[in-house]
Amino acid sequence: ARVLAVNDRPLPSTTASDTGNLTGINGFDLAHNSLPPAALTEGSQDSTTGRLLSSTDAGSLNAVFPLSYSESPDNIRLGDHVEVASLNGRVIRALHVVGFYTGLGTFAGLSAILTDRSVATTLGQEQLFTIFALRLPETAQSQDLQRIKQAIPGVITLGDQATLNQLDAVLNNIVQVVELIASLAMFAGLVLIADTAALAMLERRRELGMLKAIGHTSRGVLGMIMVENGLLGAAGATGALILVSLSTTVLSRLIFHSPGQSGTSVPLTLLLAMATSVLCVLVAGAVAWPATRIRPLEALRYE
Repeated sequence: ARVLAVNDRPLPSTTASDTGNLTGINGFDLAHNSLPPAALTEGSQDSTTGRLLSSTDAGSLNAVFPLSYSESPDNIRLGDHVEVASLNGRVIRALHVVGFYTGLGTFAGLSAILTDRSVATTLGQEQLFTIFALRLPETAQSQDLQRIKQAIPGVITLGDQATLNQLDAVLNNIVQVVELIASLAMFAGLVLIADTAALAMLERRRELGMLKAIGHTSRGVLGMIMVENGLLGAAGATGALILVSLSTTVLSRLIFHSPGQSGTSVPLTLLLAMATSVLCVLVAGAVAWPATRIRPLEALRYE
């Protein structure tokens, strides 16, 4: 429907091409006590709250408007008469404002004018949609909605469980992308660690030669290098993982207001630290192996 005027005062947008004054009309079977589950509130231009629709409003033009209509530029008040037309402009009704609301239960996102069903039928004409709210057990909700689709062709069903399943699917896709990026970052970090360990061993060629010159065996020098890099890798990996765990816990509490603890697994953290340490040991051992096999004089030739 299209809102045209308030108390014979035309609204700023009233041409057929404008969309700013388009709204929805939610009609309820007031005669059979099918009342809107709206949250009544006070309009911005009023000092009283007004009221919701009741069975006595059946067949009348009384309506409850969304709170946004009481604000600028509409500035609608209680008791105003609002002219609303069908989309083709052939039918016009003057609705009487009896209250304002801020929510509509399950359909809180539908900011529409609440009226009797007869008003919605008259203004909607061939563009009517009937909404049924059902309470279904969560365990069989998807199956029940599927049976409704099969029984009524063209029906659109929305369920809490189905919505949650769709949300889970979207979140799972996001998590997979984040995990992929994190995996690439971790692989790049491991390559950087291996490269750093290899360069360090190449630069310590003279040091290894001096150790052999003062009596250390090749096996002893190689073992010392491997233990040193293993300890450095374990310490660095453990510190980094602890820092990441603490950061995620703090951010989850500040941003998502999560009271729970970090979901980081302690065994997984220790396993990652151990794997990083083993990588450092293997790389350092592979690079230091040739250096520990040369003679001390050859290592110190250019010194």
